[in-house]
Amino acid sequence: MTSVAERTVTGAVDLGWTVPRPRLEARVDVLLAGGASWATRCRALHVTAPQGSGKSVLARAWAARARRAGWSVALLDLGAAQGETSLLARRLLVAVAEAGPAYRAAVTDLGLPTGEDDTAWVVGLVGALERAHAVTIGSVTGTDLGEADGAEDPLTAPGLLLVLDGLHRLACDGATRQVDLLLRLAPRSVRFVLLGRRPADLPAVLDLAVAGRLQQLSAHDLAFTPEELAAVCPTLGPEQVDEVLAETQGWPVLARTEAAARSLPEPTGDAWRLLGRDVVTASLADWLGPEPLAEPVRDVLRAAAVDEEVPLALLVAVSGRADAGALLDRLSAHCCLVSRGVGSMPRYRLHAAVRSHVEAEHACADLADLRRRHAVAARWFADGPDGADGVAGPADPGAGLAALRHAVRSGEHDLVGEVLREIGPRLVNEGRSEDLLTVLPAETPGPLAHCVRARALLEEGHAAEARVLLDGLDLADVGDDHDLAVLTEALRTDLERVVGVRVSAPAVAPLGSRPDVRLQHDLARVNALLRAGRLDEAERALVGVRRQALGLDRAGARVAAEETIALLAAARSDARGAAAAAREGLTVASRHGWSRHRRTAHLHLLAGWAARSRLDEDAARVHAGLAVEMLDDGHDATVRLCVAALAAVTGLDGDAGGPVDAERLHRVWESLLDEVVAPEAVVYVAMASVYVSLATNRPERVREAIGVLRDRLGDVGEVDVAVAAADLLRGQRRRAHAALGPVAGGTRACAVPGTQVEAAALLVRLELEDDNHARARERCRALLEVADRLGLPRPLLDLGGPLLLGLLREGRGGWGAREGFVGSLLARSGPLVGPVVPLTERELDVLRELPTLATVEEMADALVVSVNTVKTHLRGVYRKLGVSSRRDAVQEARRAGLL
Repeated sequence: MTSVAERTVTGAVDLGWTVPRPRLEARVDVLLAGGASWATRCRALHVTAPQGSGKSVLARAWAARARRAGWSVALLDLGAAQGETSLLARRLLVAVAEAGPAYRAAVTDLGLPTGEDDTAWVVGLVGALERAHAVTIGSVTGTDLGEADGAEDPLTAPGLLLVLDGLHRLACDGATRQVDLLLRLAPRSVRFVLLGRRPADLPAVLDLAVAGRLQQLSAHDLAFTPEELAAVCPTLGPEQVDEVLAETQGWPVLARTEAAARSLPEPTGDAWRLLGRDVVTASLADWLGPEPLAEPVRDVLRAAAVDEEVPLALLVAVSGRADAGALLDRLSAHCCLVSRGVGSMPRYRLHAAVRSHVEAEHACADLADLRRRHAVAARWFADGPDGADGVAGPADPGAGLAALRHAVRSGEHDLVGEVLREIGPRLVNEGRSEDLLTVLPAETPGPLAHCVRARALLEEGHAAEARVLLDGLDLADVGDDHDLAVLTEALRTDLERVVGVRVSAPAVAPLGSRPDVRLQHDLARVNALLRAGRLDEAERALVGVRRQALGLDRAGARVAAEETIALLAAARSDARGAAAAAREGLTVASRHGWSRHRRTAHLHLLAGWAARSRLDEDAARVHAGLAVEMLDDGHDATVRLCVAALAAVTGLDGDAGGPVDAERLHRVWESLLDEVVAPEAVVYVAMASVYVSLATNRPERVREAIGVLRDRLGDVGEVDVAVAAADLLRGQRRRAHAALGPVAGGTRACAVPGTQVEAAALLVRLELEDDNHARARERCRALLEVADRLGLPRPLLDLGGPLLLGLLREGRGGWGAREGFVGSLLARSGPLVGPVVPLTERELDVLRELPTLATVEEMADALVVSVNTVKTHLRGVYRKLGVSSRRDAVQEARRAGLL
């Protein structure tokens, strides 16, 4: 009685998966086509694949294709001959007779072989085939294969395509010899299609392969492509098709049964899956052969199923058999679903469906033994290379993860903890937190597992889940566990920073910590120092962190270190340093496939800030867009706030390239009020709001910024600059001048150095508006020195405006060492079309009202001044612009870059 699998393969069960496969059907065309010479012409097409691969279906398609091309076709199922010599000969004659009248007539008088020597009978059959072909084309053919080699083939007419299905079933020497002789002596008019589950053990096949006259197809070639499976099962979506192919590796019968199981309700779907498992069982039985020879091979197969790819040394360790490699080598020689990698140290891989089946069978038969083998594998990966076999252990980036995966599957909690202690922090530092979360189940017990998993969750942006795990970690559970205490302190520091709690930097990690534990702790300490504004301490600690990340070759920690270096540079208003560190961090991230990972959000923010500070608007907008794309709730408040501010000032959510939208930036600024953020973030966002409010005449917004600056930073130079901006809006220029002087001169302490540049740029502009050109030039020299050192040309353009740019142009050639910096600034600012016009701040306010067509009275109301004051400023504007009408004033102001 045949199994379901056998009935499936022989056609007794209609799977309904016949589908046109042009890429395979066309392979027979090469076999049937005429060549330049007989010696180079393809003679046979050899297909080796397990049952359920569609060999027979494909052979029928080839036969139909050959008939359409005018060829005669004979199909022979060698399995039906049961491997007996006389039965094979009888069925071969029947198959040839069915190829056509000429072939039927030629073999009618041909008897069956007698005795042990059947060479004469095969020669007789070859002669009959030659005569049949001659009758078919109406002429006499050439001689046998041996005499024809190297000669031009005079025949162009189609001949006979002989399909031999089930070549692996040739059970006796006589039947094998008959087929081998037929392949050797067949006339040139005959082509062969050879089908079998294992490579044919026939000398003639090997000779054809060596001569380059044999096409070969394997299970890999016959596997379904996504397009073919979608055609077979149109009810599946693209994602389901990919999932099915991943589970079955395209093995047609398994792919079809799994696809059917997904598209049908239970219990029908389960029945289809059982059918697929029956196919795998039958295939294994076919490969293993009779007991007791099968048991050693089956045991080695169980060892090979322990992982997707098993090195020889691991195979020996898990199976406990020194001959494990030799057994699998013999199996892979005739089983296309067991593969052996090339190289001095071979690796073995089972087909995914076979591996799944073997492992499931092992679990049912002896679960304890299966877990024991996973424990052996875990220790093998954790121990590292042993020098004797040269196989990479945990020094290989994937070995640590493999060790943890096997430890989890072993069910030994102590082993999981042992492996996790060694490789958990390392995987995080390597940037493999996502892989760690995939391998380490959420229900894994123990404080170390909770701590490591919480760190991985935080790295992947799941701060809320990480906090739940950390809150559930009782300090009593830490006990005397040194490494766990250090990891917990670092995790708590970073979590509090992300959720916006004011934190103090953790103490220096005590000696004796594992390198990866110490690296994780030191990174958390540096970031806490930065958030607290302790920049010098952070810089000293950062040197060691970067050295550790480079020395240990931890890519994730290296990206974090470069990010921290860029952040430190930004806190010091060093645009050049921030740009260089951000660029290095993004390069490392890109090299490891993290270009679109959340960890690059901060790097893009810092790169965008540096680009904008250096007047590279296009690069700033690109980095701002990428920062917004990579941002998530797992980033701390400082990053979220600064990304939103950068998006606002680069015009991402407004008119690109247009003026800064004060309302948009103010909305970002308001979000700062309820957040705990780094001091430099307070400065950059607040001062941006101050300058926009100054340009748009919004004194109430300046007052809000002053209040928050005082509340967050205390009595610093940024407050003085904001107060000076408020004084300018009220027309109190002398007070503004007095407030800006100490900041611009560097005698007033500021939260960030860039504020000195901004104050100096405003002060130079005030001097020029008051016609103090000599003092403006003197102040400008000091301004250029600081701005060039920090790489901050933007304040000169944004705050100094056309007046300062005009001064720089007038002094070209006289700026000494800063000449290059001035030239770059002027090149990026564009040519100044009109004259340099020294308008006062109030005159500029009136000038901005002119394009609105407001009356003098409406202007006075908007500016909160008297009508006479407006008229006085208007006369000053007309005089300085050299015009006499409102229309001409607007045109000239636009030419001068004032509007």
